Formats: sequence, structure tokens, C-alpha cells
Amino acid sequence: MQRSAFPAALALFAALTLLPAVPNAQGIDFDRLWDQTEEAWDNTGRALEETGENIGRTWDETVQGVDEALAQPAAPSVGSLATDILGAQVISPEGETLATIDDLVIVPPGSVVLAVLRVGGGLGVGGDLVAVDYTQLTPHGDTGNPWFELPREQLLSAPAYRISGAR
Repeated sequence: MQRSAFPAALALFAALTLLPAVPNAQGIDFDRLWDQTEEAWDNTGRALEETGENIGRTWDETVQGVDEALAQPAAPSVGSLATDILGAQVISPEGETLATIDDLVIVPPGSVVLAVLRVGGGLGVGGDLVAVDYTQLTPHGDTGNPWFELPREQLLSAPAYRISGAR
């Protein structure tokens, strides 16, 4: 989106409106100024239209996601409550329990980007924390009892996660 299009159009419109009344305005190419004003207004209109289309698409995707989650409340691949995900087991494709989901990292506009996994320890105490891309986890199970699949190699290559600040 061109941020300067609207102020430029407004300035040119003001110039076209006010300059003819100014005694020293001779020599100004008003046709060129008018063309520039029209172009700036057109750019502003296109940018606003594009913004509206993006907002509409985002809204449609959100509504579709909510509709799917409501239609399939027991399917963690469609959507889950964070309270159901926290503490869920992470299991390898071979069936080996690898970790539990200790926390989730959420960024605006509300997307889960990282799963913080606790490897080792027990009952949420001890062990090491690592971060994996949330999309690497394959959801299984149902509401209230989801579990996630992750290849062991991806867990072993995951970076350590440190909680910054006191909680």
C-alpha cells in the first residue's frame, strides 16, 4: 500500500484549488498537477480496495476455521483448546513417547508458531525445554485427549528453549 498517496493527493487537490487565486501562480502547469492528483487518488483507491480484499480474505478464512472447529469439535487437526494441548504427549511414528507439550508461543494475530516441549523430567518438572515449529507436530486423538506425532530426528535437532523473564 502506498502510504504517501493520500497526503500527496490532498496536497495537489489543495494546490489546484488555491493556486489559481494566488497572484504569482502564473507558469504553473495546472493540467499536469490535475493529472498527478488524479493518479494519486487512483493509487489511494487501489490501495484501499486491496486492503479491503485482504481483510475480507482473512475474515473468510477465520470464519471457515471456526465453522470447521464447530463441525468437528473432537478433531485436534481442526482446532483445539490450549488447555487440551498443554501436557499432551509427543510420540514418535514408532510409538515412543518423546516429550510433552509444556507451552505454546503465540504471535499476533493469534497464530501458534512454536510448541515448547519438555523432554525428560516428570509431571511438568525437570527435563529440558526445546522449541519446535508447531506445524511439524501431527495431531491425533480427540478433544480432551490429543497427542501429537513428531519424528525423533526433529526433536533431537530442536534448539533449547529458555524462558525469558520471571513467570
